[in-house]
Amino acid sequence: MTGVNGVGRPSLVILDVDGVLAPAGAPVPGEVAGLVRDIAARCRVALASGKPAPYLEGLARGMDLPDVPVIAENGGVVYLPDKKEEVVYTDLYPEAGEETVLLRARLAGRLAGRCWFQPNKVAVTGFPRGRLDVAGLHREFRAAVADLGLRRLVIYVHPDAVDAVPAGLDNGWGADVLADLLGLAKGDFAVVGDGPGGLPGACGRRAMRAARSAGRGRPARRTRSTRRTWRCAAFIFRTCSGAVRSTLPGCCFSTPGRPEQAF
Repeated sequence: MTGVNGVGRPSLVILDVDGVLAPAGAPVPGEVAGLVRDIAARCRVALASGKPAPYLEGLARGMDLPDVPVIAENGGVVYLPDKKEEVVYTDLYPEAGEETVLLRARLAGRLAGRCWFQPNKVAVTGFPRGRLDVAGLHREFRAAVADLGLRRLVIYVHPDAVDAVPAGLDNGWGADVLADLLGLAKGDFAVVGDGPGGLPGACGRRAMRAARSAGRGRPARRTRSTRRTWRCAAFIFRTCSGAVRSTLPGCCFSTPGRPEQAF
């Protein structure tokens, strides 16, 4: 099947959750869920997020989308519900998980009662509680990393949480694994996200650099109009047109096999 840059529909569309389907920490609006089902009626859909795989599987079922593949924990876990098949980054690269284990143990001791840690398999994700805010939690993460002398972690700050993931891991790795599991070439699937911190930015920083060097503008800002964005996205996948620049404002859109623009 020809991808979005050709004539036919993409075989798979990977949708970033936070900041695209819904604001961080908010439920997916019913209208947006309907638009996702509309896309899923035309090609296979996968969800991507920093949340754990069981959360994403449940989110998909809540949108009446059973057996949706998920890329969880910022690419660290890829899960196919229909086959009960799971690929975990640290199972393949055990050394990559050594520093996250040390960091989680240190933070759990220092932040007892002030932070809830998401039950991850790969990343360390903390949500501040009580008087501790995200900025303070970020400082705690950085202090713990410095105290322990950890050098193979990358820290991400979100509106409601802080992540630490092994260096070299991102959603692009998860997208590559998912494509392999499904037997797809990179040009046969598309990704939609909300900027360089979302899925397309993670699908390869090369794609973002290519977009800038081609004079196509700066990376996308976080979407403010989810309704408008997903009406545009549904239109794109209905018509399979290549008019991405003019029809999908506020989001990034790319096929990893042939990077498109961030705009």
